[in-house]
Amino acid sequence: MQIENILPLSRGPALTALIVDDENEDAMRELLWAVRLARNFPKTISVMNVRRLPPSVECLEGMDQLVIATDRVFADTAACTAIREWLNRGGRLWLLLDLVNPELISRLTGDALEVSIVDRLDLARLQFYSHDAQGKRPSGDERHFEHPVQMVRAVISGFQASHTVDDWPAAAWTKVGRGNLLVTTVGSRAWLRGLAHGEQLPANAGDANEGVFVVATEPLQEVAFEFLTEPESPQLNPGDFRQTVSEQIGYRIAAVTFVPTPNPMDTRNLKILSLDLGKFNTMFWVFDTKTPSSRRRADRLSTTGQIAIRSPLEM
Repeated sequence: MQIENILPLSRGPALTALIVDDENEDAMRELLWAVRLARNFPKTISVMNVRRLPPSVECLEGMDQLVIATDRVFADTAACTAIREWLNRGGRLWLLLDLVNPELISRLTGDALEVSIVDRLDLARLQFYSHDAQGKRPSGDERHFEHPVQMVRAVISGFQASHTVDDWPAAAWTKVGRGNLLVTTVGSRAWLRGLAHGEQLPANAGDANEGVFVVATEPLQEVAFEFLTEPESPQLNPGDFRQTVSEQIGYRIAAVTFVPTPNPMDTRNLKILSLDLGKFNTMFWVFDTKTPSSRRRADRLSTTGQIAIRSPLEM
């Protein structure tokens, strides 16, 4: 199943979106189907119209992962800005270096990350190696291809390689803000294998997986697990909202201080200070002026010229 230019409003399984040229769409759709099926997700993806890319980050908020397999994103400045902000907010972005100019990485991430292409090779055989805390190990069997697959050999700074081929990065990751960026350097056919004789795919709800003839190899299964894993929601810090709130309201919100409260039935010694916030609201401070410290605090606030002293009967 394929959806064009539609991003859902409701939350379901992670949604993967794709930006690709027409000539590579079928191959990329097969790759992303294999990625999603490796996690037992429905194979539904959203293929964006490369001629009408999302102009703002709000248009991207409905998706969880974005895969870019074309240089045509370069031509749309607004889309590049939106994708960059979406990535920094926690999105997961996959760039296929065999189809994308490495300058797009700098365009989307700034100057902190660099990718320099050394050369391009056509490989008739290859062996993926996985790299983790336990070290380096073969990932899957050695592959042989009647029609060679392309690999871009590149020096990638600021990334951590999870998979290599002949000691060159094949899949590499880095953090960008709260988001994750994945770069791969080997053509899509190297990550896929044909269905074995009698192999059956489990049907997902509403999707019988018709038209699926290739599935993920072991290294792609490992990449899929990381790429489709939703990050934990960050803890909200009130300080993160200070600038936004100030811009929207137009004034700085005063800190709230609690003071010992008097007998609610005795208002003889109360001072009530009010701060006029215009049409929005009025803020009040209530003090029991029987104590010297409370009297001094009330007098100090009232001397600013912006706070008026009122008695309880005037309220």
